[in-house]
Amino acid sequence: MTSKISNSEVRKVAKLSRLELTDDEIKEFTGQLSAILYYVEKMNELDTENIEPLAHSLPITNVFREDSVKALRIYVFTGKLQAQSHIYSKNTIYREKSTLDT
Repeated sequence: MTSKISNSEVRKVAKLSRLELTDDEIKEFTGQLSAILYYVEKMNELDTENIEPLAHSLPITNVFREDSVKALRIYVFTGKLQAQSHIYSKNTIYREKSTLDT
């Protein structure tokens, strides 16, 4: 297997990535990146004419519920005692009178 990427290209990518690599690391990464590029090249040789493209390797379904419009009950209270006397429910909005008047 010949080298698919040179030491100077690894140095350039490291500089763009703001990585300070030693000469030993440059040599190691050159070999690793060359191996990756070699396997990508091998995969490009495969006949994929009748293969359907995938967005994900596993089947994905939407786990969210459908949106639906629900009626809301809105209560406006003028004092805290009124708010405490009502039962709170999921589809109810409780609004108190503003305490800061401008």
